[in-house]
Amino acid sequence: MILESQNLCHFLYDLIRKHNQQNVWTEVDGERLFIVQNAKDADYVLRVNHKNYHKNMLWFRHTLGQTRLSEDGEAWKNRQQLTQPFFTHFDKEKLALISKKFTGQMINEVINKQGLTLDDSVLRKLSICILTKYYFGITVEELGINIDNLTRLMDYGSEFSIAAPGSANKHSIKSIMADLMELRVQVLQDLAIFRYGHFSDSPILQALIQADSAQTGIILEHELLALFTAGAETTASAIGWACYLLGRYPEIQHVLEEESAHAGHFDGYWEKLDHAVKLESFISESLRLYPPVPVISRCAVQNDRIGDEVIDAGSKIAVSLVGIAYDMQTHKNPWVPNLEEALNNKLDKTQGRYSAFSFGPRVCGGKGFAMVELLSVMDTVCNKVHVETLDSGVPNFHWKSKMLYRGGFPVSFHLR
Repeated sequence: MILESQNLCHFLYDLIRKHNQQNVWTEVDGERLFIVQNAKDADYVLRVNHKNYHKNMLWFRHTLGQTRLSEDGEAWKNRQQLTQPFFTHFDKEKLALISKKFTGQMINEVINKQGLTLDDSVLRKLSICILTKYYFGITVEELGINIDNLTRLMDYGSEFSIAAPGSANKHSIKSIMADLMELRVQVLQDLAIFRYGHFSDSPILQALIQADSAQTGIILEHELLALFTAGAETTASAIGWACYLLGRYPEIQHVLEEESAHAGHFDGYWEKLDHAVKLESFISESLRLYPPVPVISRCAVQNDRIGDEVIDAGSKIAVSLVGIAYDMQTHKNPWVPNLEEALNNKLDKTQGRYSAFSFGPRVCGGKGFAMVELLSVMDTVCNKVHVETLDSGVPNFHWKSKMLYRGGFPVSFHLR
């Protein structure tokens, strides 16, 4: 079978229904691709024998440059050691309050527009504003950075994110690369403001500038580009799917509203969120059912075996996070959210709070940051509005460097 990038998400969901827990071979642009859906085998690729499975991120490197997102080995380790402390040790109360503030603004914007869908551009603006306000004390709007250009650049990366352009695409590669290079120049020029602006009180920015100046191979604008696109885009997708689930399951929405409204006395906002066990379970289920990045791409370095299959060196491997999350052996009914199940099985590898961020040494570095952000955003949504779904059918997935609902998430907000 042939897998086209635009149909990636539908393909993965169809696959898990037909071959639950089973790995399968398919074909992408004339190249064989091994899709891992078994949780144990996924753990083998991403954690146990991760050194044999390098990132298959060549096309993202073309679009974003060499960054922590795309690199392996020492290049990845150097970048990881430089930036990870800022993602691991952060002020949860500060982040929660910033997220709450910008979510309130987003809600007002959505209601004032009176649209019939929750557009992903609104969610992207929300997540990037939270990120830049926390780490740099300013929003992208105040900086004057064109968010749409960032998105277009990621779209280029997603187009060939599973398999790089092959023979079928050679006729259009020149025009694609020309447009891509022009766009990259525009975006990098926008990001140069961080190099020459006044952000002396931003520790992460100063660390990146110092590494750039030391000629370590780390380029400030490239790392910022990866931070804004890979980090904020996935969070925006997660927020959209969580809102969609609230509308699809009004009984769960009511449970979360009750938990938030009757929360006891806490010293701070984050302490309240940290005790919102039902909300955390809901976010975990949302990430399980609709992981923002539904597949992780790898390439085998040496010959190996995955389960019963022989894997030749150079083989392309795709770990399906959808396949892992819908494991029928672990979940009674994997197709619907189950807060109790999520609460009781926090450490299971098929749980969204675990699997959606990948696992092993190259787990998403911003996992903790994203979870605090998601808790605050969704708590604010549950407090301020009632969410209704405008389409209760099978989701119409759209793959654009993250999993979206084609045409915008079909939900509407109604003030309480």
